[in-house]
Amino acid sequence: MLVLIFLAFVCGCSQTGNNEGSGGVIRRIFGPSPNELVEMLESDDPDLRRTAIEKLSKHDWGRRGSYLKAYSILCEDPDATVRSAAVRA
Repeated sequence: MLVLIFLAFVCGCSQTGNNEGSGGVIRRIFGPSPNELVEMLESDDPDLRRTAIEKLSKHDWGRRGSYLKAYSILCEDPDATVRSAAVRA
């Protein structure tokens, strides 16, 4: 049943002129990939940096190794919300 709903949604997007295709639909459902989140850590937008920290740190693998090093660097961020998210992570 879910597959049929998904296919109907994808077909509906392509008929309405939405050029995202199935990749855009998947991104809307599951959110950004881990690689995209890591890229967001270097964004000029503090909201994107904070969101990336929060999403990465929800996973076990996002609370180890190089991720912890990145969070410790982001504890020095000029934006208070980013620093707060980095400390919590």
